[in-house]
Amino acid sequence: MSENNQSMCSPLSKAKGLGSSKSGTAHWVAQRLTAILLIPLFFYFLVNVDSLTSKNYLELVEWFQTPVNSIAMVLFVICAFYHGMLGLEEVITDYVHSYGVKVAALILNKTAFLLLAATSIYSILAISFGVL
Repeated sequence: MSENNQSMCSPLSKAKGLGSSKSGTAHWVAQRLTAILLIPLFFYFLVNVDSLTSKNYLELVEWFQTPVNSIAMVLFVICAFYHGMLGLEEVITDYVHSYGVKVAALILNKTAFLLLAATSIYSILAISFGVL
């Protein structure tokens, strides 16, 4: 008798209470968008790093002072760190089951990636504006 009652439930009533379908969409889109943006930025970075290995410090500073190069590097840093933060956040939410540890790990994840990105961007801008 209970099997008949279960089969009469609509799919909507079975899905109620299982969470919002909207919560992961923005995260998924952001992760895919950063991945797509990283493709050309990575190749730009790869080609230029290969040519930069034979240069001295002054030539490297001169390369960073070119607006196209410094903007590309800042965009690369932003996309790479944001993509990494999103990916690690996904791993934490999927595999860390203790609520307190999960919250602490998510806070540490965001803080660490923010500090690393800010430090990297500051370094790029400081070199490109001639502070360092």
